[in-house]
Amino acid sequence: MDAVNHPAHYNRPGQKECIVQMEEKFGIEATSWFCLLNWFKYMYRYDLKNGVQDLQKATWYKHKFLSYGGNPDLLKNIPDDITDHGKKDVVEHD
Repeated sequence: MDAVNHPAHYNRPGQKECIVQMEEKFGIEATSWFCLLNWFKYMYRYDLKNGVQDLQKATWYKHKFLSYGGNPDLLKNIPDDITDHGKKDVVEHD
């Protein structure tokens, strides 16, 4: 399994992938917000935890959020640390 796009721990044998179940149980709107907030989380911590892999996960959640019709202007709400320390280029990572 792909650690970014389809992590094994989000794919139980014989079941739908976690994100698909979230869509079905909570709806697209709630799942969209989940993706936006996960994008923010991975952007916030990328240089403190998993580096490039967190940026890849942030990119995945960003694309998923946008695929749901999420407002791209909300992606301008980047973590303070990124602008404060000259790391704004990571926002355009993908």
